[in-house]
Amino acid sequence: MNQAVEYIFVAMLFTNIMLCFVFVVAWVSISKKPYVLIWAIAFAVATINILINAMKGLFPSNEVYWIIVNLSSLIVQALSLSGFRQRSILSMAPSWLLIYIAFILCILSYFTVLSPHFGIRVSLIPYSAVLMCFGCIYAILHTKRRLRLAEVSCIGIYCIFAVLQFSTGTAALLQGVDRVDAYQEVYQQINFLAMPASYVGLGLFAVLILTDDLSAKMRFLANSDPLTAMLNRRGVEEKFNKHFTASEHNVRGVYIILADIDHFKKINDRYGHHTGDVVLMCMASLLTQNLRGSDFAGRLGGEEFIIVLHADNMHAAKDFTERIRKTIEQREILAAEHSIKLTMSFGIVEYNETHKRIFDAVNDADKLLYKAKNTGRNRVEVMDE
Repeated sequence: MNQAVEYIFVAMLFTNIMLCFVFVVAWVSISKKPYVLIWAIAFAVATINILINAMKGLFPSNEVYWIIVNLSSLIVQALSLSGFRQRSILSMAPSWLLIYIAFILCILSYFTVLSPHFGIRVSLIPYSAVLMCFGCIYAILHTKRRLRLAEVSCIGIYCIFAVLQFSTGTAALLQGVDRVDAYQEVYQQINFLAMPASYVGLGLFAVLILTDDLSAKMRFLANSDPLTAMLNRRGVEEKFNKHFTASEHNVRGVYIILADIDHFKKINDRYGHHTGDVVLMCMASLLTQNLRGSDFAGRLGGEEFIIVLHADNMHAAKDFTERIRKTIEQREILAAEHSIKLTMSFGIVEYNETHKRIFDAVNDADKLLYKAKNTGRNRVEVMDE
């Protein structure tokens, strides 16, 4: 059994070193997100934890060894939780975590040195790990979007790890003041056989979550306009196709609104392209601030924008667009100490069976937009019912 434990320690040592290296490289080369660095530090501390176990005989007493090795375990737990909370844009609450670590350490020291109790001192860290597991699960669930497969899988691994830790802690606690061989055997079987596999699983799924986050970021960049953060042409088409497949040509109540800033070239020529960028960002905000959950907008390029609107009829779609047109007409944009007033022209079509794809409807809306430009600008033109 001792030789098997040594093999497990060696395997865990190299696994932690590898995972630490992976997250350091990811933080330096790919993503500067703080949670990536936090997880790298967590695996570094986990490596130190294993080395402390390997050098147990170098400590002046078993009590000192036990307190130090469990302190490192608490730090790993706190860092793991902090990483997930930072990833979910939650407060990392470092002061509360420090107070928690100090509290557990005080109890551990008391039942290790002042009033030795084998069951309590051995069960504290596994039970603490259960709390940290649920804290990590809560952080993963704290999102408004749909959970991705990597996140769901990680939650499953954390549930398994929590069950194993709870079983380990219970097997330890049942021993009471002094060690009981029967319960200790159960404790060791779980701790040294099942636990390493689940621990490695947590590390691998942390890497998978990082990969998934980077993939999601790449998809966002590919489908977004870098200036306004709106959907770009590709993003608009992909989002539209998710709602309406090629077979749903009989859909009703979906309107394509094309918008273009009037005389935008004059703004760039007179005030400069930086001011023009500020104007574009303000227009993006104005166009999207009144959208409902089922509507979305994008920037097709230059000063041209698109809104995909759900409305009862063309009259409602035109009323919505007129409100936006009047808001823009009355708004003054402050940019680089300049007060700029501008207008927009609009073209609206209903998406119907004649359109095989969204940009067929966009082409029709563009003709109406061209008509609005040629008949005075600052107008809304609609397709005849």
